[in-house]
Amino acid sequence: MPRPIAFNLVRTVLGAANGVPRGIDRIDFGYLRNLFESWPADCVGVLPTPWGTRFFSRERVLRGCEVVAAIWKENDRGGDDPALERLHAAWTSPLASQLPRRAAKTVLDEIPDYLRALRLFLSGGPRIGRSVDRLSPGALYLDIGHRGLSRPAALDWLDRRPDVAPVFMIHDVIPMEFPDLVSPARRATHRTVMDTTAQRAKAVLTPTAAAAAGIREELARRGKPDLPVHPVTLPVDDLFLGPVEPDPVIAARPYFLVCGAVEPRKNHAVLIEAWTRLAAEAGAAVPRLLIVGAADNAIAGKLRAEVERRGLADHVVFASGLTSPSIARLMAGARALLMPSLAEGFGLPPVEAMAVGTPAVVSDIPAHRDSAGDAAIYAATGDVDAWVEAIGRLAADGPAREEVVRRVRDRVHVDWRAHMDAVREVLVRVG
Repeated sequence: MPRPIAFNLVRTVLGAANGVPRGIDRIDFGYLRNLFESWPADCVGVLPTPWGTRFFSRERVLRGCEVVAAIWKENDRGGDDPALERLHAAWTSPLASQLPRRAAKTVLDEIPDYLRALRLFLSGGPRIGRSVDRLSPGALYLDIGHRGLSRPAALDWLDRRPDVAPVFMIHDVIPMEFPDLVSPARRATHRTVMDTTAQRAKAVLTPTAAAAAGIREELARRGKPDLPVHPVTLPVDDLFLGPVEPDPVIAARPYFLVCGAVEPRKNHAVLIEAWTRLAAEAGAAVPRLLIVGAADNAIAGKLRAEVERRGLADHVVFASGLTSPSIARLMAGARALLMPSLAEGFGLPPVEAMAVGTPAVVSDIPAHRDSAGDAAIYAATGDVDAWVEAIGRLAADGPAREEVVRRVRDRVHVDWRAHMDAVREVLVRVG
C-alpha cells in the first residue's frame, strides 16, 4: 500500500492571492489535484497558520482547489479575461501597450495576501485543521513549489516526526550557477532552499537531467552527494493538449510570442536586437513581437524604454496578468514561440506551444535540449543572426516552415497521467 501524502499548500495559497498562475504555480497545482484525486492512500494539505503548522483533509483541499481554479479561470475557455481585453486595445493601438504598472511585491506585501488566501482552507467546519504531530505514520511530505523551503523554521515539526519522509522538487539551481543573472536576495533565498533540502530531504524531484546535474553538485557541497535526485520530465496541462483556437483579434496580424517573467536570464535583449534588424528590412510588414509575462520591475521598465528608443513601439507589445486559457490561445495563433533564455531548469512555454501545434525557437542550452528535444529550432543565446534567420524561416508559409510544423505535430507530449506514473515509481521507493 502506498504511503499517505502530506502536501505543502503554501504555493497554491499564495498563487490564489496573485490572481493568475505562473508556470511553477500550475505545476504545483497539477500535482495537488492529481495526487488528491487519485493517490490510493490518504492525502492531506499542510499549511503554517497562526496556530502552528496544521493539516487539512482531502475533502477540504479538493474544495479549495475548485476555488483556486475559479480564481485563476483555469477552466474558462470563453475568453473572460480583462488582461486579454487590455491586450486587444494595445494590439489595435500600439501606444496602449505601455500599460500602467504596479510596484513589485515585497515579502511584507505577501503577508496580507497569504492571510486572505488562507480562508480557502480555513473556512467551513473546524477552522484550524489538525496538528502535524497527528499525521498518519510514515507519511511522505511533498513540497513541489519551493515556497516551504526558504523558511527552515517552518519545517521544525519534522524533528518531532522522524517517520515522515520529505520529498522536494527543486526546479533548478540557476542562482548558484549564474549568480550575475539574479538578485542578491534571490541568491540568498535559493541558498537557504538548498541548505534545507540537504538537511531534510529523503529524495529530490527535478524536471531535467541538466537541472539534476547542478543540484547534485550543490548537494555534494553540502555533504549530501548520495541524496537521490530523480529527473522527471514536466507534463503539459490538458488545456494545451486539446484543440485550441487562436484569438481572432491578435491573430489578425502575424506575431511571434515570448512568455515568462521579464528578467535578465530570459535574454529579451537578443530579440529586441533581432526586431531592430527585421524592422529595418521589412518596415511596417514586420511581424509583431508579443512579450507576455510579469513586467512589474525595473528590468521591464528598461526593456520598454529600449523598445521606444529604437522606434519599435509599433512592433513590440507587452502584456501581463493573462489567464492560462488566454495564453494557450495566444500560443495557438503565433508564428512561433521564442525562448532565448540564458539559463533554465526546464522551459515550459516552448513545450506548451508545441503541444498546440506552434513551432518553438529556443536557446541552445542543456535544459532546452532535455525538454524540447528534436522538435524545436535552436539558436545560440547571443547569435542575433541565428535568431533573425530562424524568425524569417517561420514568418511565412512555405516548405521551410512546413517541415518544422511537421516535426512539432509528430512530437509525443508528456501529459499529467504519464508524469504522475513516473513520480509514483519514485515515491514508492523513498526510504
